[in-house]
Amino acid sequence: MKWAPNLSGSTSLSDKAAFRVSLDGGILLGTYRDGLDRNPYLDPYLKLKTAYQPINLQAAIDWRPIKDLRLTPRIGYSRTNDKAFFYNALPGGTDRINHAYGQLFSVLYMNENRLSIGSEAYYNFRSKLRFFAEAHYNQYINYSDDAGIDSQLAGHRKAWYQPGVDARFRLDASPFKQLSLFADYQIMAMRYASTSTEFMHRMDDIHDLSMGASWQLGNNVQLFVRLNNLLDQRYEVWNAYKVHGLSALIGGYVTF
Repeated sequence: MKWAPNLSGSTSLSDKAAFRVSLDGGILLGTYRDGLDRNPYLDPYLKLKTAYQPINLQAAIDWRPIKDLRLTPRIGYSRTNDKAFFYNALPGGTDRINHAYGQLFSVLYMNENRLSIGSEAYYNFRSKLRFFAEAHYNQYINYSDDAGIDSQLAGHRKAWYQPGVDARFRLDASPFKQLSLFADYQIMAMRYASTSTEFMHRMDDIHDLSMGASWQLGNNVQLFVRLNNLLDQRYEVWNAYKVHGLSALIGGYVTF
């Protein structure tokens, strides 16, 4: 029998602030499709193990200093046993970590402790201007039941492909009813991956800026344009797979 808590609560701190907390956990089923949702280059020979999360504790304060602004500082801690982490490997289910540099990814299971501290901000001015921002610092302490793997983790217990720092800033504007504009900037930093030469290689930071607009023509037609990766950074979400540079998408749709 596994411990699987599911508790939550909240209380008012003042007429402008409220505190909320939640505690949950339990079995995290692992299927091949779940793995593909996390990593599209997963070796098809693999079947992910079931992970177990004995604790996932989250706490936050919702504070509205003024009517149109919401600030939410938050903190969280979780532990996950037998969590799947991905590394480049030869196909066929090989376990030769760090001795293969293939196009597919294999899995190594570790016990993850994660502490996250961050904050969110949301501003809505008369539904014509909306601004959202969030930033988090994540500290990972990974352990392995395999003594050989755990010895390599010692001293730099990072979590592969999990960002130590992540942030997002988004601005939406509707100067008039038919026109909508947006700008979105995302950052992911302090990421690590296992490569053919390093067990814990620091990857380049991700800086992704996109902008777009949509125009409503009557009740049934909408045109849109979106510019992706405006900084033209060929970053790697997954090791050895660079994303496309600057790209544009132009289109529209009709409803009946």
